[in-house]
Amino acid sequence: MNENIMNKSVFVLSAAAVILAACASGAAATDVAETATEIAGSATESPQQIVDPTAEPEPVVSSLWVEAVDDRTGLRFAVPCYWEVEIPSGEQDPSGLGAVTLRNYDTAFVQAHPRGAISEDEGTVKIDLSYIAPSNLGLAPGADLADFAQTLAGPDGESGIEAIEPTTVNGLEAVNVTQMGAYGVGYFTIVALEEDRYLLVGGSDQSDDFQGVLRSLAYPPDAHVLIPAFDPGPPPLGVEARCMGKQSGTGAADLSSVLSCEGVAQGSAESLACELQVALLDRDMLNLPSFMADPFTIGYWGSEGGWASPDDIVRELDNARLPQDTSGLTFTTDRALFPPLAGAPPEQMFGPDLNPELLVYSEGWGPDGLGAGILFLTEDNSGAYHWSNLAYSHEHFDR
Repeated sequence: MNENIMNKSVFVLSAAAVILAACASGAAATDVAETATEIAGSATESPQQIVDPTAEPEPVVSSLWVEAVDDRTGLRFAVPCYWEVEIPSGEQDPSGLGAVTLRNYDTAFVQAHPRGAISEDEGTVKIDLSYIAPSNLGLAPGADLADFAQTLAGPDGESGIEAIEPTTVNGLEAVNVTQMGAYGVGYFTIVALEEDRYLLVGGSDQSDDFQGVLRSLAYPPDAHVLIPAFDPGPPPLGVEARCMGKQSGTGAADLSSVLSCEGVAQGSAESLACELQVALLDRDMLNLPSFMADPFTIGYWGSEGGWASPDDIVRELDNARLPQDTSGLTFTTDRALFPPLAGAPPEQMFGPDLNPELLVYSEGWGPDGLGAGILFLTEDNSGAYHWSNLAYSHEHFDR
């Protein structure tokens, strides 16, 4: 980095800093091949379809769910195709009572959140399947499910039971429990698998996906898994879901595009974004400073940053931050396509004093084209717009 920048100011632009700033807040299961029916006799005869009126219709299910099995107990269930399933092995859990964890995000998503601060607002779903023996709670095997729930929840008070609703789960006796806890109302379901093995199904979400997993539970091992007819919901932003095809990722527009500038008002922030797009795609280092604020601030994801004159910054962009061939740069203002940034608003990456009018996320940066930048467009006291800040990542931030 240019020494003039480093000598003027230094700050940290990291996932942790962003979090602190933010805290100031069917398709069928299998393809059916069409088979041509050979009809004996004249070639002019039309094929006849023979239908057995007594045959059971094929169930309508989604192909985006897969079946999982806990080899310790034989419990089987359906799970969205891109979810992670963590089942302890027999060696890890000789008791056979260790919990099974299901979630719609991966380890990389967790690591991108300092201190594991994952919010349900990001679209995360986590389900725990916990085996519990009534005898371990001092109850007789085959204990009444309501009594089991009361014993499990503890004495009335902050953890008291609000409601117990009898139900069935794929033919198994069960109860839905509503419980008042220290952090509000919680919900879980208890399913009777055997006399001394009950299953507690709880999680951070009560979405359709949660219910799809719950209703699919099959026990004993030869029972039928009920595959949901609906497609699972999309993953949190930044989590891959290749098995869902066009529905994978955020479900938003393609990231390989550039800004559409047709009909953009002259003198607007959108107009400046379009001019910047042209200059960067053309690698026009001569005119680029005219779009920039003086001083210009740059921050590096997970590291330090500073400010300098537009000319100094453009030299750095030319030497180290842009590829030689910039024709592959992409640009978008669609927030659904921005990186997660540890769940914090990108506006706060440079602190509360900066009030950007428009943010543009761009990929294809760096000498190898594997980096990304967020361009901050702000308005000055005269009402003119400038490119004032750049958040830069050697990769794609925490995507």
